[in-house]
Amino acid sequence: MDKKNRILYITDASLETAYSGTARHIRNGFINNGFEVIECIVPLPVLPAVNFKKSIYNRFFKSIYIYKRDKKVIRMHNKNIKDKIKAIEYDIVFSNFEWNLSYLKTDKPIYCWPDNFFTDFVNFYASPWAKISIRNGLEQTKAYYKNTTATIYSSKWALDTAQKTDWVNSPVYFVPYGIGVKKSLSNAEILNKKKEHGNNLNLIWIGLDAERKGLKKSISIVNQLNDQGIKSVLSVIGISGDTTDNIHFYGKLSKHNPNELKQFQMLLTQADLMLFLTLADSTPMVIGEALSYGVPVITHNVGGVASLMDESCGCLFDLNSSVEDIVNWIFTYQKNEDTKREMAKNALQFADNNLNWDNSMASVCAIIQDHLNEGE
Repeated sequence: MDKKNRILYITDASLETAYSGTARHIRNGFINNGFEVIECIVPLPVLPAVNFKKSIYNRFFKSIYIYKRDKKVIRMHNKNIKDKIKAIEYDIVFSNFEWNLSYLKTDKPIYCWPDNFFTDFVNFYASPWAKISIRNGLEQTKAYYKNTTATIYSSKWALDTAQKTDWVNSPVYFVPYGIGVKKSLSNAEILNKKKEHGNNLNLIWIGLDAERKGLKKSISIVNQLNDQGIKSVLSVIGISGDTTDNIHFYGKLSKHNPNELKQFQMLLTQADLMLFLTLADSTPMVIGEALSYGVPVITHNVGGVASLMDESCGCLFDLNSSVEDIVNWIFTYQKNEDTKREMAKNALQFADNNLNWDNSMASVCAIIQDHLNEGE
């Protein structure tokens, strides 16, 4: 690369402090691969009327109304973006959310590498989303595809979904995200820690959306395990609640706060299994975070989950599987020490081999550079 191409990275929050850490890893990867990154922060507009509408849907219709999928919100947001970038010189437009780019028109190439995408709306037309959010989401996404240069998907499921539509006409690629939490221990140290747990079962659940991520079902599993003689404790990260003997709530643990990050790492180190019974997901990287600490994952085989793990390091249950089905699997797992050791090793290996930020960013930068070279 003779000169540094300038990437205008459009985001609604700071790349440095975004909760998941994904945006920061992407930014750093661009820089490490020779690009210049211009951070363009445009917060979502605050519209009280839309927040009231969201509240009505949540309370009375028991559906999730997605604020950033509201037409008024996204159109005002895109106007604010256009106004801000007028005075900025750049070569490439990028975002890890397509709703930041829905109605953006520019003579520069536009790229997106999302984790939660239109695939959720195309494939899941039922609860928990409000149908109006689905319709708005598809409308915004179709507008995005009219202007984009290429889209990089973080799951094979998202790629397959895009290729089945009749309105995705630009190039598409699959590159998985890397893992956002830096390990505090070596793989050998993690495996040694697993030997210290004894017969009690430490389970973990991570998420911000209790309904969609299956927290209620997870709690039912833990209660049944205890009722049937397996002493089990579920650590819940991301959601606040009333702690009991079997369910411990930790609320949001920021990866940018050293003390909270240390606690997050400690809970992953102590965990024997992760319960992540999601109803719909494109790229839930909490699965990768669990695997990177040798924690096998019990999840539903939906969306992009299969891009993040296989059954060598956990179990992919059918969406309609019962609490009893999962409890029976855990009973068998808990009795077999060889299986437990093997799955922990496989989890570490899968995470190291397939969910690596350096490798992923090198692939994304190569894709963008190839497009730029074709345009010269």
